[in-house]
Amino acid sequence: FVLMGYYFEHVYDITKLKKKHLLFCVLSSVLAILFTCFITYYQTTIEVCTPHQLERFFNCFICIPAFTIFILIKRLGITIKKKYLGHWISIAGSAVFGVYLIEKITRALLIKVYDILHPFIGSFFASLVWCFAVLVFSLIIIIILKRTPIIKKLVNKFI
Repeated sequence: FVLMGYYFEHVYDITKLKKKHLLFCVLSSVLAILFTCFITYYQTTIEVCTPHQLERFFNCFICIPAFTIFILIKRLGITIKKKYLGHWISIAGSAVFGVYLIEKITRALLIKVYDILHPFIGSFFASLVWCFAVLVFSLIIIIILKRTPIIKKLVNKFI
């Protein structure tokens, strides 16, 4: 991920990607997710699995959708002309690594969102709302921490 991110951030010109390349990335991502769902489903049909065992396939093809999202957002950022929206995208982008680091903690803290919504809107939509809540909550925490002088000083000292 680090090398791929560096390459597409600093070496490769994303504006050279044509629509057919972007469409290929999106289709590859959908196929990777579908294949992950299929092998997870297949695993549950041949044995009874714990949630931890089911997670063993989730990271197999995650680089494909992650790469696609990175490319699409980077391309969107290049094409956005409005400074206000670009400013907020820049703030969110600078907090992505921090969100990645605390996501598991905030996911555990916000499991009640899923538990409350599940009976009303079903597990799929409850999961989407839960994921969005985790993202927003993590983003807010990281933005606040980045603006805290003590944390900012520690980060600048060690990184």
